[in-house]
Amino acid sequence: MGLIRFSSSLVLACLLGLALTACGDNMADQQKVEEYERAVDLPHNVGAQPPPEGTIPNNGPWGDRPFVTGKDEDGSYLDAVPIEVDAETLERGEELYHIHCVVCHGPAGYGDGIVVRRGFPQAPNYHTDRLRTVPDGYIFDVITRGYGAMLPYSGRVSPEERWQIVTFIRALQLSQDPQTEEVAAP
Repeated sequence: MGLIRFSSSLVLACLLGLALTACGDNMADQQKVEEYERAVDLPHNVGAQPPPEGTIPNNGPWGDRPFVTGKDEDGSYLDAVPIEVDAETLERGEELYHIHCVVCHGPAGYGDGIVVRRGFPQAPNYHTDRLRTVPDGYIFDVITRGYGAMLPYSGRVSPEERWQIVTFIRALQLSQDPQTEEVAAP
């Protein structure tokens, strides 16, 4: 008796699941408000709404273009970060790095993060000669627009936070290969 009740419940659950999946699989055909359509339930009575407060724009226009693009007016990458670098900047950069970057690049920046160890494509190692010598604006641009398997972070991380991450990456590079002229005397 218990087996019949279990199997009939299973059949009923499967039929219900099939019925629900057939309710329409094309999101374009759903009820929605188009951009310029009248919408009395929304502010300004139109479908197009201003972005919520605190939204991070990722496609301009912005005031200080080098600050938000990592490039000079002539299109070349900035050689240095355009923010003040102090202990607070580095701490915030470290915090953001551990939130957004460590899963791929690893805690010390060798490209050996947890997802890489689980089969994701190898992330760049920040300690190669090439990445040690690229301009700071290049690293900022990669964070902004993505590169290879890396997605763009322009919609997730503000320009100031991206510069803070760049400062922390530079500190990671120095910590793993300090040059005698760069290390302060005791």
